Amino acid sequence: MNAPHGFRKSWFDWFACPNCGYRSVFSYWTARIGSDRKSIKMLFWCRSCGRICTLKRQWLMPVLALCVVGPISFVLVYWLLVDGLMNINILWALFWIACVLVGVYAVLFLIGRFAKEYIAATHNEP
Repeated sequence: MNAPHGFRKSWFDWFACPNCGYRSVFSYWTARIGSDRKSIKMLFWCRSCGRICTLKRQWLMPVLALCVVGPISFVLVYWLLVDGLMNINILWALFWIACVLVGVYAVLFLIGRFAKEYIAATHNEP
């Protein structure tokens, strides 16, 4: 099945369809303006059954990323960069910064595995 027009494939993003139970490490998503014209609704398409679903709590992942993972990763990267500049071993510091960034992406994936709860959408888009 091909994805509907406007849906993008997102790699390493946990998806579990509430309709058919299909699970995957990538998702097809799009953003639509809400019915009140003041919000944005994230819609996800299931590759298995072709139905549309959405997140129950859309706000949870951005809050966790900005308020929990963001400050921790900022402190780690800042500390590694300052330490690398003080010891004049910038290549070693850049290696550890890359490791921190990959680790942050892995932590966000694991948080998303447990924090993202999908529910069936109430309309027949796309």
